[in-house]
Amino acid sequence: MSRNGKILILVFLVCANGALFAYIGLRKSAASTPLTAARNEVERLPAVQVVDDTGRRVDLGGLPGRVRLVQFVNPKINAQIKAVARIVAAFDPGQISFVLITKDTGELRARLPGLPPNVLVARDEGAGLRKTFNIPDCCERRFVFDDKGALKYKDYYYEADLRPRLHLLIDTAPGDFAPALTRALKSIRAGRFTALREETRGSRSGKSLVVLFDSISTTCPSGEMVKSLGRFAAAHEDIPLLVLLPKGYSAADVENLKTNLRVDFPVERADAELAEEWEALLDVYGEGRMAGSVVLIDRGEVSWLTGLEEAEQALSRR
Repeated sequence: MSRNGKILILVFLVCANGALFAYIGLRKSAASTPLTAARNEVERLPAVQVVDDTGRRVDLGGLPGRVRLVQFVNPKINAQIKAVARIVAAFDPGQISFVLITKDTGELRARLPGLPPNVLVARDEGAGLRKTFNIPDCCERRFVFDDKGALKYKDYYYEADLRPRLHLLIDTAPGDFAPALTRALKSIRAGRFTALREETRGSRSGKSLVVLFDSISTTCPSGEMVKSLGRFAAAHEDIPLLVLLPKGYSAADVENLKTNLRVDFPVERADAELAEEWEALLDVYGEGRMAGSVVLIDRGEVSWLTGLEEAEQALSRR
């Protein structure tokens, strides 16, 4: 091979290798782009200060409460204002610190007058805070952090009712759940639950046990609880036991459930009034809190029990 031919081959190989390395570099750069974007996502409460609507600078990490909810708000959107008002009213001031970040603090205050002291209204100045929280200009988002600053949840304001999630973060058994449940049940004026209350006023034992499920599955804890209820019913034949399911269950669903779990105690669907009260409680406390709620009726009086063990204790005091 001539000298010129060898030079041409060498040049070709150098160019080919250069193109290969350039391609690999581009692939690596492209592959790293999502990772870089992921790193920009907020994972902890940012160590930043915000300026409230009085001009005071506030360190987000120094806010009190076991949970911090940071929400970007557009006060011109009614749905956002209603969502903020509902969630702020659901919690005591010492439980949660709310940070509402908005471009128009005056309008936000006007639309949400009388906000409690645990609500901080902060100015959304420029793109600084949106960049910190990785939020596009088009949207408003919200972030839930625990008392250690760890991100527990984030979404857009319309995606879910945050009250159940916040209740679970604040306390495994919020003190207001039991009275809220009993008030709702006592308010019902018709249907199976009300009839059962009246029956206990004149029955020999004076008691009945009602368990409310939002759903039951043979492969979930709810299925195991139904089996435990079967043993409970067998041990307390003089105490009427009733399981109530959501109105959405069909008669066939109920019969299939009873067959699959070998249930021989009454299982019924909630009537319209009870279903309405149940849905309202679910909106606040969530299925995790509500599922398998045990209610004791004693001479017409209604009380919530933590479970079947407490039910056994209550019945042993007869």
